[in-house]
Amino acid sequence: MNTTTMLVVDDQKSVRSYLRITLEGLGYSVLEAADGREGLELYEQYRPNLVLTDLEMPEMDGLTLIAALNKRYTNVPIIVISGKSTLCDAVEAVHRGAWDYLVKPLKDDGTLEIALNRALEQSRLLTENQRYREELEQQVEAKTHQLRESNERYQRLLESVTNYVYTVRLIEGRVSETVHGLGCETVTGFTADEFAADPLLWYRIIHEDDRALVIGVTNHILAKPVESVIEYRIIHKNGSIRWVRNTFVPSLDLEGALHSYDCIIADITDRKQAEQRIKRHIEKLAALRTIDQAISGSLDLHTILTIFLHETLKQLSIDAACVLLLNPYSQELEYALGLGFETDYISSSQVHMGESFAGQVARERKTRVVNNISSSDTIKVRQGLLEHEGFKACVGVPLVAKGQAKGVLELFHRAPLHPDREWLDFVEALAGQAAIALDNADLFDGLQRSHSDLLQAYDTTIEGWSRALDFRDQETEGHSRRVTILTVRIARELGMNKEKLVHVRRGALLHDIGKLGVPDSILLKPGALSDAEFAIMKKHPEIAHSIISPIEFLHPALDIPYCHHEKWDGSGYPRGLKGSEIPLTARIFAIVDVWDALRSNRPYRTAWTEAKTREYIASQSGKHFDPKIVKLFEQILIGAPTISLKTRAL
Repeated sequence: MNTTTMLVVDDQKSVRSYLRITLEGLGYSVLEAADGREGLELYEQYRPNLVLTDLEMPEMDGLTLIAALNKRYTNVPIIVISGKSTLCDAVEAVHRGAWDYLVKPLKDDGTLEIALNRALEQSRLLTENQRYREELEQQVEAKTHQLRESNERYQRLLESVTNYVYTVRLIEGRVSETVHGLGCETVTGFTADEFAADPLLWYRIIHEDDRALVIGVTNHILAKPVESVIEYRIIHKNGSIRWVRNTFVPSLDLEGALHSYDCIIADITDRKQAEQRIKRHIEKLAALRTIDQAISGSLDLHTILTIFLHETLKQLSIDAACVLLLNPYSQELEYALGLGFETDYISSSQVHMGESFAGQVARERKTRVVNNISSSDTIKVRQGLLEHEGFKACVGVPLVAKGQAKGVLELFHRAPLHPDREWLDFVEALAGQAAIALDNADLFDGLQRSHSDLLQAYDTTIEGWSRALDFRDQETEGHSRRVTILTVRIARELGMNKEKLVHVRRGALLHDIGKLGVPDSILLKPGALSDAEFAIMKKHPEIAHSIISPIEFLHPALDIPYCHHEKWDGSGYPRGLKGSEIPLTARIFAIVDVWDALRSNRPYRTAWTEAKTREYIASQSGKHFDPKIVKLFEQILIGAPTISLKTRAL
């Protein structure tokens, strides 16, 4: 039985009811909340598996809810379902922590079910990665505890049992005799007799990288007799490298001069190896954290893959690595990025699914290791790469997200490679992170394409409405297009950014959409309108408001259709706004609309000359029009350099 619970957060009861029926039909349990605050309380009480939320709601909006959930909890699966469809809204929602973004109204085309399955699968992958990180942390904690106990055990052992002691006796500051005691062979593999027969043997068994350290401490004791402790490596008689802890204890004669010193040596190899294991575990956790931050902090796939490959080379101590991405149309693995290669040969890599080493890994979705390429016939298709780079070993790891192959991570080494299970587990954890990044990039690219297509469809529709309005109102051809171009130009001169200019353009194109509600007998009347007819005509801004206001994405464009008949002195309609109460875009459009109307032929009059029209607009400065915009309009008409004006000042 499916026990997955969904939390639906939307202030519209009809939307909640639709989603509840749909989700219950898919076998999910459903919780409902009317706003973000109620949704947060229900999440804290029941911890649902997935949250579907609107953006604009009373009490607490969707973006605030997303931020609150991700601040209090980790990896909360959230899908935004909103009537807002701007790219800025989508990107902001993703940055706040949303996993997907769907636009209302939802269609019965399976989009919702696909988004739910994708989010639940990603949640499962994140949970598995989190479990792996927790296991690593537990291992670090256990190793740390073992190390602490080991240190204490070695300290007690050193205090009670001497593994290896040798005494250096001096005469007038020079070595006269070195006496090696019991435990010598246990620590070094050499007997006391072998040391006695070869006075320089003790020097030769010190690891060459540590000899300077030991000689430095010895000289320091000779110059200033103080007890010193150092840790260094020695070469055991069997050839293995061992770590030792050497305590130098000086002995003074009756006059306070150094006449000998004892060296107490304990084998600390186990402790050092434990320290190295803990260090590697910590580095692995840090690498996973670095990749996590890259995924959450950037939408640029190249940046994420660069960080990913850098951490991969660093943590796995291999020579080179590359990512091949699957082209779903050609079914070929194409080179995306690589690090550690000495030639550019890898950049031309293109492998068919099922062919060559990488193609087999992608098809089987299983990690493969070739320890010694020279004895393998599994990658002959890419033999040219091996000849150019001299690789001896290769590891292929599939990049799989939500059950789909996204590509392959290839690791190369210029010596035979024999990875253990811990090494392979970590490689697959890294690959899991990369696969999540690839899936996020695909999701964002798809969102951008869908958003771009949607905006193009919106603008094409708006332009069609505008032409239809011109035809119905018997406007001169191109009236809406001309007033739109000039309005946008003035708005740009006033410092409006690109996003605002989009809404200015839409508002100008739809400035007379309210005339759809005016009868043809009034709209097309060739003579003067009666008072009753003009009262009906004056309602078209309010009709425009009633038409546009239910359309959420057109809200920012509403000022021009609703307010372009308001006048600076307050004598306009529909609300009698005055001065700066009138929205800036409507003040701009009012001048442009009058300019184009007077300069065009109409059934009841011929077009005015430019000089007469400019004179009229100047006479209406401070009455019908904003004086500052009149001045800027004049500068644009005569082609004079415009003065940069801040929109806030207008």
